[in-house]
Amino acid sequence: MVKNFMEWLCDICGMNFPSMYGKDYIEAHHKIPISRFNKEHQVTESDFVLLCPNCHKAVHLLLKDNGLDYEQAKLFIINKING
Repeated sequence: MVKNFMEWLCDICGMNFPSMYGKDYIEAHHKIPISRFNKEHQVTESDFVLLCPNCHKAVHLLLKDNGLDYEQAKLFIINKING
């Protein structure tokens, strides 16, 4: 499980859910949709990022509605956060 190998901080906003709420929770997100992998691709931890629930949902909405890739969605959200 990828969560065992990564620090539990949101890759976008840096939120530490366990520190904030006292509950161990974070969501794993495929940087590239698995539907785009070829049959030979071996999924590794580098295929994932960990995201808080808010950033994870925002990424999915941006990917779906705007056709952005993960890095573009990440930059968009960071710019929104930083005003």
